[in-house]
Amino acid sequence: MSANQEGLDDITVALDAISLPNDAPTIIPYEYSPLPSRRHIRVLHLLPRPEVEFPSPFWLDLEPIHCSIKTLSLDDKPEFDALSYTWGNPITVYENEEQAKEGAKIFENLVDIFCDGKLLKITVNLYDALLAIRRIPRDVGYPDIAERERADYLWIDAICINQNDIAERNAQVAIMDQIYREAKITIIWLGRDDVFTRPATQVFQAISQIPDEVILSMKHQNGIQLGSRDYASLGIRKIEEMEWLSVYAFLNRSWFRRAWVLQELALSHQICVLTGLLMMNWAPIVTSCRTLELSKWYGTIAHTAECVMEGRSRSATVSMMDRSMLDPKGYKPYMFQTEKDNIFNPARAVYGVTNVRAGLGIEDQALKLTEHCKALDLTGLMQLFRYSSSTEPRDKIYALCGLIPKDGLEARQNIQKIVPDYNKAIELVYTEAARFQMMWSNSLGFLGHVQDATRTQISDLPSWVPDYSVMLIPNSLSEPTVNQSAKYPLGISPFFAAGNLEFTTPILSQPSSDLSVQGVLCDMIADTGEFGQSHDLMDIIQLLSGLPHIYWDDALQLVKENGGDEGGELSLGMENGYAKVPGSVPDDPTINEQDSDTASQSVTSSRDTIPRVQTFFEVLWRTLIADCWDGQHPAPIEAGYAFVDSLMQDIQHLFYASMGGQSEEKDNDSKFKDEQTKKLSVLKTLATYEFNGFTSVSWEGGDPDKRTLSSNKDPTFADMSEEVIERVLTRFLPKFDNAMDIIFRELKRPLIALWSVRFSQVMPGRKLFRTKNNCFLGTGAESLQIGDIVCVLAGGSVPYLIRPIDGGRDNRFRFVGEAYVHGMMHGQLVSDQGANVQEIILV
Repeated sequence: MSANQEGLDDITVALDAISLPNDAPTIIPYEYSPLPSRRHIRVLHLLPRPEVEFPSPFWLDLEPIHCSIKTLSLDDKPEFDALSYTWGNPITVYENEEQAKEGAKIFENLVDIFCDGKLLKITVNLYDALLAIRRIPRDVGYPDIAERERADYLWIDAICINQNDIAERNAQVAIMDQIYREAKITIIWLGRDDVFTRPATQVFQAISQIPDEVILSMKHQNGIQLGSRDYASLGIRKIEEMEWLSVYAFLNRSWFRRAWVLQELALSHQICVLTGLLMMNWAPIVTSCRTLELSKWYGTIAHTAECVMEGRSRSATVSMMDRSMLDPKGYKPYMFQTEKDNIFNPARAVYGVTNVRAGLGIEDQALKLTEHCKALDLTGLMQLFRYSSSTEPRDKIYALCGLIPKDGLEARQNIQKIVPDYNKAIELVYTEAARFQMMWSNSLGFLGHVQDATRTQISDLPSWVPDYSVMLIPNSLSEPTVNQSAKYPLGISPFFAAGNLEFTTPILSQPSSDLSVQGVLCDMIADTGEFGQSHDLMDIIQLLSGLPHIYWDDALQLVKENGGDEGGELSLGMENGYAKVPGSVPDDPTINEQDSDTASQSVTSSRDTIPRVQTFFEVLWRTLIADCWDGQHPAPIEAGYAFVDSLMQDIQHLFYASMGGQSEEKDNDSKFKDEQTKKLSVLKTLATYEFNGFTSVSWEGGDPDKRTLSSNKDPTFADMSEEVIERVLTRFLPKFDNAMDIIFRELKRPLIALWSVRFSQVMPGRKLFRTKNNCFLGTGAESLQIGDIVCVLAGGSVPYLIRPIDGGRDNRFRFVGEAYVHGMMHGQLVSDQGANVQEIILV
């Protein structure tokens, strides 16, 4: 434990025992005076530590904080600093569970400070921050980091805003963006330092020095298992596993996911970071987060941390940690996390804030590559920061409003500005936010943030309005997942399911909770199946049996039907492709000619192109990952092989788990063997089904390299030569003679890891389904039902699932959620001019 930590612990160890003696003089609680105008703010003047004894019990247990409060007008351009912090416990990762319990108990308390001689209660974390700021002289550290001394005055929301006055709170929240713009220095208080702090900051100093061109050229190297040669090529020292885990603990402090932090950080000009009494520059942290995001290291670090905390680490070595951490049966859990969230990525959030700064025109010396980023609207901000947290549900909206470009609001005079109002019902705040996003973007992109209906917490919320108070499950499919760059950190969406359907902003009746849109009812769900992380194909075998053996790539057919020999365009950046139907991609005014080429990959004429054909198995794995892989769409063929290897890995694990002596319970051995047999049987059945769907095979002399292919089940191939069949078909499942073909098969484990990451981004909270008329395979929210309608809506980039009300009478539907439907993602079903476009009312 560090000396700094011990000092702060000594100060707060007796918080529970603090009480005024019976004969102590009465100290009057602090009372706020009304602010003169909406442009006035209160600021805090922190008084020096007293050298004389105070007649107060505080001196017996901790240092008293004395301060004064002054009222200033922003119009006078006052000099003040601002504090960015979290009200509650700032730490979520501890060395062990016992420390976590002790920490939780300490931070439940409130502490009294003296404001103008009167008592004001604040949280322990804020008390720690004031104590640290007072201990560090104004002219020490700050000039090196922020190029100036700390100001006399400090703005802190909990103290400078009367939290009990709703009217004042509304007014102050409305100008909070201006407060942070005007602050000379924003001091980020991350909480007390701990055993993870200094190792993490040393890693930040190291990896922030890696050149951009090196990071961008890397392809998913494992941040934990990099070899010494890899470190040498990066130009940095070797980083041990425990140092990487310290980075995880540091970035998972509560501050990184607090909703208001986004605005505070994005609008600040000079930033310095305090952890305990350790002061550091912000630049190495944000540069490191960019590196962790672009290299995909953070995901590996988080996975390793999870393994270590659960006691199942296979990479940690005894030389890196004390032997006492190991127990005889495996790894003893090291580190304990109080708030686990497998979705929130702090590295991405910090990098995203930096791009927001650049979009708002705030130059960031740490990341010069982002200086041309475009400003984000509320939907884009939600895309980046949906997983931030706040105790006040309305703050999930209000915390982002200050980041919306002011010039955009002025140009859109028909949009009603969101004004903070904590008296307004939460469902009304969220409904107004959804309408605002639709009016601003002239699209239905906000529908991607609607959670599964079973997770909605806010009552009386329309089905089409996102409940921002809960975690977004499933993840949004409409969020761009490919073509990410420094200029477009969110990427460019690969989907345009609505084709050329023109979006017209509906006339909104403010009291109504209905949303009237234009769209096409395309198909109906006929069958469903669940396919989880265990990859149990038995659960979906019936669903798969209803699929055709092969699928023509309808998008390529569209190219042919639209004059592909002359004007059709086809993406040939991958081994297979989808058509870019002329005119079907919505214009993006932010993309110039050169960027458009990048967004579409390489585009060429389809004159000599043979249409791709996909087996049902290829359609399955593409559907499971929404046909996006490692920033590419369509997914390359290697993704399919990664899926097959992941299935085989499951069987290998079951085989070794079932071996005698590996399990204490023989019943478990038998269960493992039965599970292995079942999975192997299903895989062999699907392999036969895949291959027999389009060819028959005969072996000459037992040599598997000599085979003849001929048309068997599908007359489509009757006139195709063997060469053509080889070019248009890809077989993914190998021929299995027995279990040993799998048990001793060499697997590409890095690809399996990539599959796991992508699968976990798409499928949690989703089900598979098959449509009735077209036999399309798709995924949708887990609450989907047989009979739900698959539709495309003008202004939406993906298909949607809707549920008829009273049999669809009066065109009224409940919104179920986004859908990925293989064969519908590029406007295939609405390209025909005769598509039946109708009014669809979402309630």
